Amino acid sequence: MQKIFLAVAVVSVLIFTGFGCANTARDSSGMTAEQKKAVATAKLDASVDVNISYFVSPNGPDDKLKYCNGADMDSAGYKNSLTKMVTSSFGYFGGNFSRSALINETIRRAAIEAGFSPNLADTVGYIKVASGTAYIKPTDGWAGVSIYLCTWQPFVEKNLEQFTEIKKVDWSISQEDFNKI
Repeated sequence: MQKIFLAVAVVSVLIFTGFGCANTARDSSGMTAEQKKAVATAKLDASVDVNISYFVSPNGPDDKLKYCNGADMDSAGYKNSLTKMVTSSFGYFGGNFSRSALINETIRRAAIEAGFSPNLADTVGYIKVASGTAYIKPTDGWAGVSIYLCTWQPFVEKNLEQFTEIKKVDWSISQEDFNKI
């Protein structure tokens, strides 16, 4: 559907901007400057459907407390409970959807579905990938952070496993080094 919309938009732009008029200056592509600008705008305005998949617990958001509650701190058990695959799609406007944006958006949407609050992935650029490593933005501490991270870390790692370019996850990077990536 989006390709048809884009094709119709481009053809309309070309017709209404004088494509084919003999007295209009054209470059080597045969398009006028106005036509090139209109086509670029049409491409930016076109919606791209982005599909993502992620894992959550089939038992719902409260399942986190079964594994990590202060008395029990079973990160591995929680990670193993993430067996329900959810697939969703959303429209994206504004050009190319980068691989980095896809990775971050996957974790952000998965965290919403899994009931994580706060959702650390709401931070723009929460995950940066370089040389096969996913670097996770450092987290400030708060009361209960160890219980939160007991489920958050395996949750993020499980959902990053689907991205073949990620070979390992680094949670220990300093804020200064993270900013340099």
